[in-house]
Amino acid sequence: MTAALRLRSALERIAAELPDDADFAPADLVAVTLNRAPLDAYRSRTERVLEQAKAELDPSKQGSAAAAKATAEAAFAEHLKRMQGPALRYEEFRKATSRWEAKRGAILGNDTQAVSVVGLRRQITDLDELPERLRQLAASRRAKADEIHRAILGLAGVYRGLRNTRSSLTSSS
Repeated sequence: MTAALRLRSALERIAAELPDDADFAPADLVAVTLNRAPLDAYRSRTERVLEQAKAELDPSKQGSAAAAKATAEAAFAEHLKRMQGPALRYEEFRKATSRWEAKRGAILGNDTQAVSVVGLRRQITDLDELPERLRQLAASRRAKADEIHRAILGLAGVYRGLRNTRSSLTSSS
């Protein structure tokens, strides 16, 4: 219960106990004065603290929290800008490397493309292997010719035998 409510209830009790012929009112018994000095001191302190807080939030005042924040943000932006420079250069390097590798791949080509480095190397390798391949084919051709010659000689022997047999049969008849 607040002091004002206690005072009111006390006045109501006194008013109930007063006789009807009393020549004064219960309100005349109590005079309430309000001491505003503590309230004014509190308001003054609160206004000073509020002004200090507003000064801290003003970025134009040197040394304020808002000015320190703005300085820190500017420093952060500068650091971020300096850090992004190498990252951007690295990204450009990667793009240039990618373009270079694409051109290199187009120049080198593959072994199925006749007008590419790899295709020309394959053709040179094939040409370098050509004399050996020709020797192998010549040896294979000689072996086949010998085989055919042996088969012909074998058949010639068979035909000679058949002719001799026929000649002997015709001469004996």
